[in-house]
Amino acid sequence: MPTTKSRTKTKMTLAQIRVVVAKEVLVLLRKRKGTIVPKEGCYLWNNHEEIRRWCYETNSDLDDARKHLPVLINSCHVCAIGALFVGWVKRYDGITVKKFLEYGRNNMCGTMSAFDRGNLGMIECAFEGHRIADGSVMEEDDAAVDFYGRYDNPKDRMVAIMKNIVKNKGTFKP
Repeated sequence: MPTTKSRTKTKMTLAQIRVVVAKEVLVLLRKRKGTIVPKEGCYLWNNHEEIRRWCYETNSDLDDARKHLPVLINSCHVCAIGALFVGWVKRYDGITVKKFLEYGRNNMCGTMSAFDRGNLGMIECAFEGHRIADGSVMEEDDAAVDFYGRYDNPKDRMVAIMKNIVKNKGTFKP
């Protein structure tokens, strides 16, 4: 997928798409209520039992997740990949509510086709403060771990990561 169309029907490069997604995350992080909460050690977590009951009661599990995103992400705890996934879904992806709730890290990475797995790993390393668990090791991991050390607060770190992606035209460079 060399380019994709956004809601404005303009062709965008993969790097431009990554910038748009990072900006979506920054918008979500500025909201005070009903939004994502950066937290280390999780991918995408919210009160699944409550959300699943809501899906059953409203028969919305097969709806487009974008339609119900405010409900799905209300105080949702996310890591860096989870935050990018929410930004991706909000902007580009038409997955169902059911799939949104079932996604784990590998599904998220595969869905966000504009993102390189290596760069996603480095982003996650910079947010979590350690190499990613899948065994891949990159030279830049040391710089990503150092990046982590500059921010005590997970929200400040997440904001810095997203701003870095925007500044570097779609690529995280610790």
